[in-house]
Amino acid sequence: MIRLSQEDIKEINRLRSLFPAEIEVRVRRSADGGFAAEVLTFPGIITEADTFTELIEMINDAVMNYFE
Repeated sequence: MIRLSQEDIKEINRLRSLFPAEIEVRVRRSADGGFAAEVLTFPGIITEADTFTELIEMINDAVMNYFE
């Protein structure tokens, strides 16, 4: 088990406070019938998928990669 120091815990809490409670996303139908999304909260994140369910997964993945 990994134990975090008080400094680590403070830094984690600081970073959590920077992350928005909500993420604003603009979703549109693409020309081929799928979906395209632009994450307005984090400029430059644009993704697309064939189904709406896949689009949600792609948005989650794109936001995670944004922070890597």
